[in-house]
Amino acid sequence: MKKDLIKKFIIISLISIMFTMIVSINTVQATNSNSENFIADETSEAEEKIMMYDAENDTTTEIDMEALRKSISRQKTSSNSVEPYNMPSKAIFSRAVDTYATYSNSMQRITNTSAFPNKATCKIMESAGQKTIGTAALVGLKVALTAAHCVFDTKTKETIKNWTILPGYNQGDWYGTETGWSKVIYSSKWMSSGSNGDARYDWAICILGHDLGNEVGCWYGVTSYGSNTTDFKKLDVRVLGYPAEDNSMTTGEYQYQTGGAVKSVNDTNFTYDGWTVRGFSGGPIRRTNDNYIVGVHYGVTATNVPNGVRITQEMIDIIRENR
Repeated sequence: MKKDLIKKFIIISLISIMFTMIVSINTVQATNSNSENFIADETSEAEEKIMMYDAENDTTTEIDMEALRKSISRQKTSSNSVEPYNMPSKAIFSRAVDTYATYSNSMQRITNTSAFPNKATCKIMESAGQKTIGTAALVGLKVALTAAHCVFDTKTKETIKNWTILPGYNQGDWYGTETGWSKVIYSSKWMSSGSNGDARYDWAICILGHDLGNEVGCWYGVTSYGSNTTDFKKLDVRVLGYPAEDNSMTTGEYQYQTGGAVKSVNDTNFTYDGWTVRGFSGGPIRRTNDNYIVGVHYGVTATNVPNGVRITQEMIDIIRENR
């Protein structure tokens, strides 16, 4: 009898121990699972940082935007816009364009690149291979605005070091001294978002290696609509660039423009009417009623609708500080 009781007691004890162990394991697994999800959520919601790569020192640092804003505030120049500039002695106001039916009649070849703002629209190319990379816009004496994927290799995220900028390029001719860049400023969210980068943050501000804006005599204005999507939807826009589509008449030798009404808008991006091809990337999207850039072209949707990154206050502040 005692033996039976002892056996039952041992069996019950073993079952109790096993049950406790199972509960404990499940609890640990559940805790680890929640931790992984929490980390993933933290990563996806990571705060955006504005980074700067200095080619001369081969260093990457975070820009202290709060300190930068305080500096601008002390200068009493802070606003949601940076004004355009066109040196009177170098002003040529002709806006001649020649309709050139490539892919679509909405894309026009600009024949007079000495006019403003065509003169401040720049071709980006590899200085060694003379291959068209994309388009940029002068927005200050030594400042150019473009897309991040025109400055970085989209797969390796390494900078394109043999990059050169040619304002008002037209079939082998351009204005000012050919120059590269010394620093590039970009969003951490583009850099950390996979091999092709997050299109919502596909922008870059380049500090040039030469005082090119003074030589060219003009640059674009830049403006931000902030959280205002209502007024943004009312805009009519044009993008300027150097299309360089393979096996076509657009070889990057000529400047073109295309555009129309803004179609859709969200907090970071927008779509607009027009027809763009490779080479327009990084091109300035300007309001048609003046020479203020409101976005940077980065590509097209699956149905070939042009897309742009909206100008932010952070971009305005950086341009103003480095202008």
